[in-house]
Amino acid sequence: MAMTTRAKPETRAPSVTHARAAQICGRALKSLGLGTRRAVEPRNAYDFLVDGRVRIAVRYAFPTSYREQRYLKKNGEESIYVYRRWTFNFHRHGKIDERYCDFFVCLLGANRPSGRSHAAVTVFVIPWEAITGLTFCSSVRDDNPRPYRGRYARYIDAWHLIVEAARGRAAADQAAARSAALGVSIDGNQRLRLVTAASAPASAELSGAARK
Repeated sequence: MAMTTRAKPETRAPSVTHARAAQICGRALKSLGLGTRRAVEPRNAYDFLVDGRVRIAVRYAFPTSYREQRYLKKNGEESIYVYRRWTFNFHRHGKIDERYCDFFVCLLGANRPSGRSHAAVTVFVIPWEAITGLTFCSSVRDDNPRPYRGRYARYIDAWHLIVEAARGRAAADQAAARSAALGVSIDGNQRLRLVTAASAPASAELSGAARK
């Protein structure tokens, strides 16, 4: 077996991609009936304050590198597997010395599909208490149908946890159907779409340049 590792960075303006993700996150929270206020002070490390009590920090990442593994079979044939990696930072300036939010909403930007097709964007809703390190890295092999099974798997699309933190278990149970129906996708022009049970995907479309 032979293995070749190759890194391929992708450059995007962080402020632009974060703005898109924040707008999608804000719309998702409002679709759940939550009172949502955008943080405006630079010293606030979170993006939204929900119902005046729950702080939400948004993270958005595209695959920034990939590694390529080549396997040489006994019959001389070669198999090639490509792995892509997403990295989210939970720390501030290399350390976590104080609790600055209650939940991280992390969006794993998909590789841009060709044409007008859409690709799903995986969303993690991770409570502060659940983080175990300064960063969260996810690596996925191309064309692998198996879902992510790491430590944060239980928090995929876990919007109901925010509802529970803001309004209690009963409210979360009532919003369970709406929470389960939330989804995010991206098209070939880098437009994000929020999918809800009550509206068509196009109603939450964002243009390639972040709108104010």
